[in-house]
Amino acid sequence: MTSTRKELASGVFYTALAKYSNIAAQIVVAAVLARLLTPDDYGLVAVATVYIAFFNLLSDIGIGPAVIQFRDLTRSDLGHIFSFTAWVGAVMAWLFFACAGPIASYYDNPQLEPVCRLLSLTILFYCLNIVPQNLQYKRKRFKFTGFTTLLVYVLSATLAIVLALMGWGVWALVTQQVMSAFLLFLIYYLQDRLPFRPRIDFRPLRRIMSFSLFQFLFNIINYFSRNLDKLLIGRYIGLAPLGQYEKSYRLMLMPLQNITFAVTPVLQPVLSKFQDSPREIADKYIKLFHFLCYIGFPLSVLLFFTGGELILLFFGDQWHDAVFPFRILALTVGLQILNGTSGSVYQSANATRQLFISGCWGAFFMVTAFAVTIFGWGTINAVAVGYAIAQLFNSAQTYWLLFRTLQFPLHRALIGMVYPLFVSLSMGLVLWLFLPLLSGLPTLLSLAAKCLTALITWYLLVNYAGPNRGEINAFFRRLFQKQSNSQNSKCIR
Repeated sequence: MTSTRKELASGVFYTALAKYSNIAAQIVVAAVLARLLTPDDYGLVAVATVYIAFFNLLSDIGIGPAVIQFRDLTRSDLGHIFSFTAWVGAVMAWLFFACAGPIASYYDNPQLEPVCRLLSLTILFYCLNIVPQNLQYKRKRFKFTGFTTLLVYVLSATLAIVLALMGWGVWALVTQQVMSAFLLFLIYYLQDRLPFRPRIDFRPLRRIMSFSLFQFLFNIINYFSRNLDKLLIGRYIGLAPLGQYEKSYRLMLMPLQNITFAVTPVLQPVLSKFQDSPREIADKYIKLFHFLCYIGFPLSVLLFFTGGELILLFFGDQWHDAVFPFRILALTVGLQILNGTSGSVYQSANATRQLFISGCWGAFFMVTAFAVTIFGWGTINAVAVGYAIAQLFNSAQTYWLLFRTLQFPLHRALIGMVYPLFVSLSMGLVLWLFLPLLSGLPTLLSLAAKCLTALITWYLLVNYAGPNRGEINAFFRRLFQKQSNSQNSKCIR
């Protein structure tokens, strides 16, 4: 128990440290590029990225999580699996290159064709990286993977800013994605240097197929539920509105990804050792689940009330139309943080079939919402509202099926969510009451005042009331004690 807790804590700490550094870098880069590039530039890359994500899913076929889950794969097995992903990557990159013309014709935008052709390289590098990167997760090298991702982002983003300043426009974003994919593959590949074999032995692939098949099907379903809004907005509302919507969506994803992505890479490698005992997985997961409630739900409220300041401060007045969609999308952050961890838990329990079923229900809710709002209202504001409603229904079915699979009483999970929701609603009430006092302040001061108000409210309610009172102070006392002990130890030496 202690060993598992330490592995989770250590893994989450290093991945979180890297991710939070990453989010700071992303905010700075996004603020700079948003002033150098136009919504049309972002719209072009957004359309291409949606199709690239689909080709990446077709290429993966669930191999990444299977490499982590199967602990008896030999170096020879991994070499054949790596060779298979290399061949698949080459084929998929060529297919996407060939589809560039039809994609540009569908959106009636000739500039999409060269953009898609150059971005086809990212598909090849993504496929080549599937096995090397997941081997690092399997070995629990969370510190290495976290800071590698941060380093690659900083390098590629720096290049993008330089190119944007030189007037490259959309090609600055394209070059950033290609360079990022290449550097990630190169760094991870050099850790193992898996052999490439022109002739592939398919026996290792058949061994992992029972696990990876449902993972692959879930990925396909999840892709359409996550990206149909962008495909339809670009086609039926326009590329400029898509750029506005994409900017609000990406800003919403920043805190979401930098919380869930600090946790999910750690969960499967650590919890998979209990894959034959779903209830034991649940006992270890439920504390993390409730902890994330205290982070995610209040964060949703804070982002809702600071949406205007965040968009205008970091991106400028030309992105004003992204404010309302962002505020609505922000309300789903807490739910999505919890949903985002479910996939790794299903994988740890060898329950990818249940993961696929949950994905089918989620896709039904999301696709229905997008179809109704886009064809019924035809605005990105309506799409954002539909997205939020669909996420609410999706979360309900996700929690029910997940805890049923883990043989854990659902009511125990829901009871632990009550007080975090109360804290969040209280934060929202306090911020709403303070709004008249903050009107007229400069954007930066207004943002700082709202964040400080929310933080004080959260701290008082969590630390001095509710089931976890005193834990924040106790945490800082332990941290201070450790630092003091460390300093005393150095003095003695």
